[in-house]
Amino acid sequence: LRVSQASWSSVKELAAFGLKSSVLQSASTAVRSFIPLLISHTIGPASIVYYSLANRLAEYGLSFSVALGTPLMGIYAEMGSTGTSALRNTWAQTTRILQFFSLGVPTGLFVFGSPFIGLWMGPSYAEGSYWPMKILCLGLLAQGLATNCARLVTSQDQHGRLAGLAALFAVAALPAAWFCSRSWGVTGAAAGTDRDAGHGEAVALVLDVDLRRRDARDHCPADLA
Repeated sequence: LRVSQASWSSVKELAAFGLKSSVLQSASTAVRSFIPLLISHTIGPASIVYYSLANRLAEYGLSFSVALGTPLMGIYAEMGSTGTSALRNTWAQTTRILQFFSLGVPTGLFVFGSPFIGLWMGPSYAEGSYWPMKILCLGLLAQGLATNCARLVTSQDQHGRLAGLAALFAVAALPAAWFCSRSWGVTGAAAGTDRDAGHGEAVALVLDVDLRRRDARDHCPADLA
């Protein structure tokens, strides 16, 4: 690194990129972290454990697919600089492979999550976390369908709108979770987090499709030549 080659424009670009990335990554995490406080206030502290058990298993499943997909960011960044059809095909292939895990893990948790909690903690905990587990797994499935969309948009530095909408959805998810928890208990609180995840992944999917359409249009003549 040479200080003489640094510029304020580069510093501003890095700061803007980091801010957008931080907002995007922390929005859903903030919602999930706030839900136990909301459950304690609306239902009672004793009910937090049912959400926490289901949410912990769901986070394990999510972190697994995130760990697998994070190294692919470099490939997507290169795709933006060259736009070759080979790299676009690589994106499609890696997405299919990653979806095997990002869809397979929540499917497994949907089927075996509650029985596992029953063996681990006892039947009463399995019963209390049964529906929250199902609801959270549906949110993971929604994220799995658009597993690489946010990564591609971020690698092209086109995630400003996505970050802003993610923050908006996170703010809107809290009153939704509060209202649902008043009506349906812990299951309703879990549904509030799924609402945030579903909307965020839908926006990421739309931005991803638009970005790849523009990329194909810009580089198609060169590829055909």
